[in-house]
Amino acid sequence: LTKLTGGGNSLEVLIGLKQRGRKRVPLDQKVREAQLVLSRMVEGDSYEEAIAVIAEENHRSESAVEKNYAKMAPYAYGAKAIEFLIEPQSFSAKQKQRFDSLYDTKFNSIK
Repeated sequence: LTKLTGGGNSLEVLIGLKQRGRKRVPLDQKVREAQLVLSRMVEGDSYEEAIAVIAEENHRSESAVEKNYAKMAPYAYGAKAIEFLIEPQSFSAKQKQRFDSLYDTKFNSIK
């Protein structure tokens, strides 16, 4: 039995009595979650407020939403930039300014 669990899995996991870790979240759902967080921040919420609201709305932990946002932020910012290009009339000058500020903070401070 010890040899069967050589991969670090417990015996319960190997025979199907237990599942390991969180349920996998599809990539498109992770990106959408990151977009929702970014949209809330563009509307004026702080990072913490946006994470908390999206986590509650989607029945997920705040840490899971934070991890998704951290990994999927480039896609979310790209999608939001495209929204600004396609429908500029849908956004106020204040929202555009917030987006630019968030973008600069997220990507230009890395250099």
